Amino acid sequence: MARLTGIQKRLLQEYTRAIVHMRKRFVDSKLSLVFGAGISKDCGIPEWTKLIDNLAKDKQVRGEKLLKKNKSRPITSRTQVLFHHYAAKRFTGKRGQQLSDGEVKNEWRNIVRKHLYKNGKTIDDVKNNHPYLTSFLKIVMRSPITVNYNFDDYIEQILQSESTTGRIYETIWDPQLQTKFNNCVIYHPNGFLPKHKMERQSEGLVFCEDEFADQLIESMAGRYAALLHHYSQKTCLFLGLSLEDSTLKHLLRQSSTLNPGHYHYYVAFQNSNHGLSTKEKKAIFDANFNLYNLITLFFTAEEINELGNLLTIQEDQFISNASIETINLSYCYYIVGSIGAGKSTMISHFRNLTTHDEWPDFRISELGKDWKKLGKRQKQKVDNWIASQFCKKNKTLQDAVQGIHIIDRAPLDPIAFTEPSERASKAQFLFDNICGTQDSLSVKSGHVIFLYGDPKVMEERAKSSGKEYDTNQLEEMQKTLKNVYKSESVA
Repeated sequence: MARLTGIQKRLLQEYTRAIVHMRKRFVDSKLSLVFGAGISKDCGIPEWTKLIDNLAKDKQVRGEKLLKKNKSRPITSRTQVLFHHYAAKRFTGKRGQQLSDGEVKNEWRNIVRKHLYKNGKTIDDVKNNHPYLTSFLKIVMRSPITVNYNFDDYIEQILQSESTTGRIYETIWDPQLQTKFNNCVIYHPNGFLPKHKMERQSEGLVFCEDEFADQLIESMAGRYAALLHHYSQKTCLFLGLSLEDSTLKHLLRQSSTLNPGHYHYYVAFQNSNHGLSTKEKKAIFDANFNLYNLITLFFTAEEINELGNLLTIQEDQFISNASIETINLSYCYYIVGSIGAGKSTMISHFRNLTTHDEWPDFRISELGKDWKKLGKRQKQKVDNWIASQFCKKNKTLQDAVQGIHIIDRAPLDPIAFTEPSERASKAQFLFDNICGTQDSLSVKSGHVIFLYGDPKVMEERAKSSGKEYDTNQLEEMQKTLKNVYKSESVA
């Protein structure tokens, strides 16, 4: 078995939860990559500013002076000016024949293509020398959709070079199209301009000021609903992006508002581990998380590469290495509170994690009745059934070697449905039934998150789900649970 490298070991120790979460989503085919210009830069594709400069110097454009005069304008606006400068010169053909708008744009795309790939590296060079791209290819091939905000086709070319059975990917640029493939779909929201002219390309590129403005307006009008749905359902890892794209920020903000418990990972590229102070990193982390539900990872190129390797190594190798390094891969969060406090509702927002419902089995009818009104046999039936449910959940959690688990209710919750004089014996009863006689078993440790609620609101919620509890009873239950879980030893 191959051992972890030094960088892999450190990343796994420092970012265990993030890596465990992304690995789980990868296994479930719900991890998606979102690529930006930083990815293509290492393929020899120029950054936007450099590309615009090269276009201005082109003998067919000759817009250097114009670009210099407009250097204070935003780059999208400078691109717009440069295009219209070129279009004005090409408005008539060589024989005075008027060119159509489509012909002018086609010529412009060809000039862009020429300078886009002018210094592009060979596929073999990229595969052998790109600092981290190849370590993520397994995720690209398994993911339903990989979002690429770049025009170039280096991802497609690499995938094609790896195939012996024909084209294994599908490229799309229209957000409203259905896909033929179930995975390995590459979506270019800003348009697609492949290196070879004979390959299918998008009719337009989101390159100038008006195109970015139109894209933002269209996203507000719902044209990019499919992409918003993707960001809302899949866990995304953003690589090579600067978060300056207005449409992307709009969609991420929408997603975070609609799905407050669903978050993504954003890699902020670092030239070295000493680029930003701890305070500066925290400020960026907090801003990205509060605005877009992005968890920011500050990584160098080498660390990004090792992250890709950690996410895709074999399961047994990953678990064995973590065990050797005594790294815990399983995290449990128990959500507790009175009936009607909103536990199940809150947990429903965390479906991107591993969630465990309040009861594994169908509820028995006695569960909806006021426990103080139950007869002796009914109470015993309820106690036995509840203990069996916690036993099942505990076994599931104990068997889970890795994952982030959100659990509805903790094993001490039933004490709130018990007379004070019987609570000690109830706790022992629960322990005995959950753990049995096996010395090796125990209650799975975890972090307790207590939800407090307004008793009046909780009563309304309780009765809507068929439970016979009033405001006073729920307030008393909440106080009892607070006392049960106030001890630091609970967790």
